[in-house]
Amino acid sequence: MAEMSMSPEEVSRLLRDALAKDENDLLSELGENNYLGSVPGTPAKLIASGKEWLQERVSKVRFKVCANKTVRSAAEGDLFPLAQAIWMVIAEYFGQSKALATFAALLAKQGVRDLCADVWDSNDEH
Repeated sequence: MAEMSMSPEEVSRLLRDALAKDENDLLSELGENNYLGSVPGTPAKLIASGKEWLQERVSKVRFKVCANKTVRSAAEGDLFPLAQAIWMVIAEYFGQSKALATFAALLAKQGVRDLCADVWDSNDEH
């Protein structure tokens, strides 16, 4: 999955660009990534494909994202530092790519707090 090594500036730009888009635009981008160059069809199909792409990867990194202390502390603040923290975790797992910047932005926007609530709540009980 790794496309290339990116500079911190490039990662920041990609994350800021992704955070400026709405959720359906981000899902469409992930859907396009899923089709790997073939003509995908309608916007609804792209969004559905993007959701599929997202779900496949969320299940692989959920524990790592939720267990990360930087992600947890960033979840209390602005979206950009949260997206950066998520990026750092998922880039270790998948490598660096534009699609992962979109993935990190979507997780930040969709609510990593909800995704991680049960993990964080169980950690608070100990």
